[in-house]
Amino acid sequence: MVKQANSSLILNLSRVLDASRERVWYAWTDPLRLKEWFAPSAGMGTCLAEVDFRPGGAWRIGMGPARDPILISGRYLEIVPPEKLVFTWNWPPGMFDSLRETQVTILLKDLGSGKTELTLRHEGFNTAQERDDHAWGWNGCLEQLAIRLAR
Repeated sequence: MVKQANSSLILNLSRVLDASRERVWYAWTDPLRLKEWFAPSAGMGTCLAEVDFRPGGAWRIGMGPARDPILISGRYLEIVPPEKLVFTWNWPPGMFDSLRETQVTILLKDLGSGKTELTLRHEGFNTAQERDDHAWGWNGCLEQLAIRLAR
């Protein structure tokens, strides 16, 4: 269960993407598309994306090399196509040990002219350092997403 959020420890990011809301939605919900962008840098890559896309369904992402990926997992809490996605976020043991389970909310707003505003809210951090480390990772992932969608 995600703990009550301290508002100063909530990560909020926003980005305008050069793609329709539907394209952005599918980039977040289709495992083949997730593998194309879900990593904080192009050099890291995503070797695994598993999605049971339904409320309560599990997801799992493997970032890095297939022989030794960083496995992140969670469950979908809320799915409102193509505008809202809420899921839990769990790191593997040994990474961010003070974090148990955090929560991510993705909101997609159609701006017209083939543009979409993506807002990401990640909450449940214990420290500003955890929040800031995740800001680095999410900013990298969103940059990879923007590059992929621009193709």
